[in-house]
Amino acid sequence: MALRAWTTVVLLCMMSTFVVDVSPSAAQIETGEIRYEVDLVDRSIRAVEQIRVPFSGTVEIEIPPDATNLNSSASVSRRSVNEYVDVVTLTSSARTASFGYTISGDGERQDGGTRVNESFIGFHVWPSSHAERVVIALPRGFRTNTAAPLFTEVEIENDVYHYESDYPDETLGFWFVALRESGLSTRQVDTGEDIIEIAGWAGDDEWLDFTEKYVTEGVPVLRELIGQPWPEDGLRVIESVAPTQYGYAGWYDRSVSEIEIPDSVDSETLLHELSHAWFNDRFYRGRWMIEGFAEEFASTALFEIDGERTEPSPPGEAPIGWRGLANWRSRLFFEDNWDHEIYGYTTSWFVMDALTDEIGPDGMAATIAAMQSGEAAYPQEGAAPLYPPNDWRRFLDMLEIHGGSTNAEALFREWVVSRDDVVLLDARQLAVEDYAALETDIPLPVPPGIKDSMSRWRFDEVAHKMDSARDAFARIEMVQNRASKLDIEVPPAIEQLYVEADQDFGRVERILSSAERALTDFEADSGALSAANIRNFQLGRFERIDVEDVNRPIRELNADRDTGSAVYLFLLSFFC
Repeated sequence: MALRAWTTVVLLCMMSTFVVDVSPSAAQIETGEIRYEVDLVDRSIRAVEQIRVPFSGTVEIEIPPDATNLNSSASVSRRSVNEYVDVVTLTSSARTASFGYTISGDGERQDGGTRVNESFIGFHVWPSSHAERVVIALPRGFRTNTAAPLFTEVEIENDVYHYESDYPDETLGFWFVALRESGLSTRQVDTGEDIIEIAGWAGDDEWLDFTEKYVTEGVPVLRELIGQPWPEDGLRVIESVAPTQYGYAGWYDRSVSEIEIPDSVDSETLLHELSHAWFNDRFYRGRWMIEGFAEEFASTALFEIDGERTEPSPPGEAPIGWRGLANWRSRLFFEDNWDHEIYGYTTSWFVMDALTDEIGPDGMAATIAAMQSGEAAYPQEGAAPLYPPNDWRRFLDMLEIHGGSTNAEALFREWVVSRDDVVLLDARQLAVEDYAALETDIPLPVPPGIKDSMSRWRFDEVAHKMDSARDAFARIEMVQNRASKLDIEVPPAIEQLYVEADQDFGRVERILSSAERALTDFEADSGALSAANIRNFQLGRFERIDVEDVNRPIRELNADRDTGSAVYLFLLSFFC
C-alpha cells in the first residue's frame, strides 16, 4: 500500500472535531433521508436531503466545498469553514425542508476526487447529523461489493440496484464505489511467468497503455531483483480512486488478488503495489518490512526501467507515542494517525534503503531467499522448515548471516525496536558472541538444541545450553586423554551424542559416566585390557566389559569416603 499525502480520512477526522451549531437543537430535529442519484450523462452525483423540523427555525448542514447547484425549499446561506468543509444554513418556516446539491464526477487526473463514468462510480457519502437513512440509486449494470457492512442491496428492476442503509448519526461517512464490469476495458498482459489482467475505465486508453507498459516490464525486473518467482495467480489491476480517499496512492488486496490504483498514471505507485505480491502479510510479520521492501524495490525497478532514481528522505522527529517501526500500526481513529503513517512510511524506506546500500542487491536477495526458505537462522541438517512468519528478529538474523550486514543491528536499535526490546538486542549480542566463541573453541558442530534456541531468540536457554556443552566437551576430552594413554579409542557414539544433543546433554553425560567407570577399571588392572574388553569399550558396550576387580573393596571404601562418611574413615584408620 502506497501512502498519499492528502486524504478523505483527514477530512473525516477534521469533521469529527467540527461542532455544528444547530437551532433548534439536534435532539429536537426529526431525522430524515438523504438520497444520492447518479447521472451518467452529466457525470455527476445529485444529493437530496429531506429534513423534518418540528417548528420553524434554522439548521446547519455540512457539505463538500465542491458542491454546486444548491437547491432548497428553505432559505439558504453558505459559508466556508476550511478547505474540507462548507456549511449551509437553512431557515424555514415550514415543518419540513428539502435541500440538494450536485457533485461533479468528471475530475482531472491527480485530484483523486469523485468519478462518474460508464465503468466506475466513486464518491463520498457525506455525513449528516439529520439523515438516519441513506439511499444510493445506481444506473443499470452497476453494483458494489465494498458496501456490504453498511448497506442492503435491493434490486429495483432487472440489473438496477439501490443500496439502502439506516444511517447512524455518529458515522463519519463512507466512500462508495461501484463498477459496471461490462463497461470496463480489459487487457491480458503476459509477464513471461503469468498473465495479469488490467481493467481500466472505458475510453481511458492513456491509463491502459501506461499500466500495460509497467506491468509488462516491471514484473520481470522485480522478479530478478527480488530473486523469487512470481507468487500470484490471476492478479488483476483495476483503475480506481478509492485508495486515495483513505490516504493511499494505491493498494493491494491479497484476499481477492487485486491491485487498485488511481487514474493518475504514477509508475512508482504501480511498481510498489506489484511488489506487494511478494511482500505482504502472508510472508512477513511487520508492516514496516512489507512497506519498506515494496518501496525500495519499486524505486530500484523504476531506475532499471526508466533510469529515474528516487531516494528516501531522512526521517524527521518521531511523533509522540512512536515506539519504533516494529510496533508501527494504523491508528485510524487517533488524531495523530497521519503523523504516525507518514513517519512510518518514510522511516521504513529509509532503513530498507540503508540496508540495501550496505549489502547490495545480491545480499538483499540472499537475505530474502533465506527468509522465504523457512529454514532456521541457525540451520539444522535435515530439519524440516518451521520458522515463518518472518518478523524483525528473523530479518536481523538473516541480514547478518546470509546478507553479510554489519550495520543492521545499529539500524535496528535506532529505528526499529522499542526501548523495551533494546534489552533483547543486548542479550542477543552476548549470545551471538558466545556462539561464535563456541564454534571456535570446540572442534565439533554446534549441537541442534543450541541452534534451535538461538533461532528462536531464547537467550537464557542459549546461555545454559552453551555452559552444558562446554562442560560435556571438557569431559569428552578428559575421556579421550585417558583412553589415549591406554592406547584405546573412545566410542564414536560419545561425540555423536554430543552433536545430536537437543534439549540437554543427559544422554552424552550418561555414556561418559559409563566410559569413565570402565577406564577406571582399566587403569586399576592392566590385565583387564583384553581384546574383548577393548572391543566392547570402543563399541560403547560397557555392560559387556568383564573385569576381575581385586581392588573393588578398597575402591568401594574410597567411594564411601567421598560421600563424607566419618564412620568408614574411623574404621579404616583403626584396623590399619
